[in-house]
Amino acid sequence: MKLYKKIIIAILIILGIIIIFNYSLSITGKFGAIPEEKKLSGEILNANYEPVRPKILETVTVTMTAKNNGNEENGYLAEIRMIKDAELKYNDFFTFSLLPGNTLSFSPNYNPEDIGEYKIIFRLYNKDKSELYDEKILTFIAESDAGPFDLEIDLPSHIIGLDDTLPATIKIANMGIRGTDIGLNLDVYCTSGKILSKSMYIFLNGSEDVKKQFFVETCGDVGQHSLVASLTFYGKELLSSKNQFYVNTTLPEVLISSNNGIQAKPGETTDFIIELTNPNNFDLKNIKPFVYGIPSEWLFIKPISYDALKPNESIYFTVIVNIPETAGKKDYETKIGVGGDNVFSKKDAILSVTGSATKLFVSSSSFYQVFSSWISVISLYAIILLFCLYFKLKRKTQRQDKRSILKKIKDGIT
Repeated sequence: MKLYKKIIIAILIILGIIIIFNYSLSITGKFGAIPEEKKLSGEILNANYEPVRPKILETVTVTMTAKNNGNEENGYLAEIRMIKDAELKYNDFFTFSLLPGNTLSFSPNYNPEDIGEYKIIFRLYNKDKSELYDEKILTFIAESDAGPFDLEIDLPSHIIGLDDTLPATIKIANMGIRGTDIGLNLDVYCTSGKILSKSMYIFLNGSEDVKKQFFVETCGDVGQHSLVASLTFYGKELLSSKNQFYVNTTLPEVLISSNNGIQAKPGETTDFIIELTNPNNFDLKNIKPFVYGIPSEWLFIKPISYDALKPNESIYFTVIVNIPETAGKKDYETKIGVGGDNVFSKKDAILSVTGSATKLFVSSSSFYQVFSSWISVISLYAIILLFCLYFKLKRKTQRQDKRSILKKIKDGIT
């Protein structure tokens, strides 16, 4: 083959190799492999909260773990928000970067201020929050060792006069294991639409129930009224109780007789009679006596109610007052009365707790001291008695010895 043909063939081969190489570069890229498409992604690897049973006002730790499951370093924005009753309670953001396969955790703290259900929302975005990678939702219920609670309104009368105040007993029970302050609200809804409100805080020990006695002011207008009592705990109304009464310009006449002054000492039990007479020509119905001003836990009234009192008849209620030994000297301004469906009357009285306890209260240690003192007295008397017996026997022996000696002397002389 001629030389020029060989040169042409060589040039063609070289050109072919160059063309093939360039084509290969255009397909495989710089390093001879198909480049992977950039993958930026993330996931919420873990989302939880501690403790398992959160308590109100105690710390709840919320944990979120984010992972880069892409193949490139990526920037992220994590969001944790907490919602209760459609209201945002907590919201925070965390920005960070992760290499592929790496993780990062966040554990913010939150103290729930209300009892009830909370919703925790965990979200993981890219760094400019234009893309949501992952989302998880958890719920927890904030509890309290105080409560649940019970509430009851007791009205001894469902009718009062225009210028009278309504006697009411509010019974509250804490069925939890922890004592707490709880809010008590009293609202009187008047016929005119006016509302009279009164609020206070009451401390309740765990597993305790209390009775609070009130004379509730009314609006001064005739007609049907409502008394609503409600309990609030950490700013939330838990439950309410409602009762109704009627304000009238006139009331049936009733004769009520009872002691104006009651006296007792701490540790004593005393009693008095409430006599009720019906001078009307119609029955007085569902009669219920009440004694306000004396702590309700001291009182026992029997019978607690009476169905109907006929015209010109009388009935008697016995009030027993147990004064605790720890009671101090004090005068209790008292309201003694009766109420019912069509009767209401009350009168003033005073319970005077005077002097000191009449019952001897001895603790176990003082009992031992008293017992020991009696032993000491008995022992002293026993010692004195033994000494007396000893000297008496000694004198008797000396007399016998003297007689024996005198007898011997006498025998010797004869």
